[in-house]
Amino acid sequence: SHRFQGQPSAGGNPGAPLITASRPAMRKQMEAWFGGEPIPPVAARHDLIANAALMAREGMGTVLTIEGAAEPYADGALCFRRLSPELTGSSFLVWKPHQPMGEACACFLQFVKNAAGG
Repeated sequence: SHRFQGQPSAGGNPGAPLITASRPAMRKQMEAWFGGEPIPPVAARHDLIANAALMAREGMGTVLTIEGAAEPYADGALCFRRLSPELTGSSFLVWKPHQPMGEACACFLQFVKNAAGG
């Protein structure tokens, strides 16, 4: 059975409405995770985790996000709990190969390449 072990929210309220990513692929993945079970009401959709963290901090709902995304905003008012069963996904970093980039961008890209083993 699918269940929340807890949710990234202010206070971890299991009955709180959801705050989810606005991307259609993420919504489909969430619907698949719930299977045939009722999906809690969605209070809001977000494009930026900073906005979602603020909404959770203000008590608007529970944020569904990838692990680590909300850490910069976890000031003790938010908590992160994993889903059970685990919900996994993929992320991609895309850039134009011959596009001139600034030093900060080039350093970040090199960092990511090194972290990914390439």
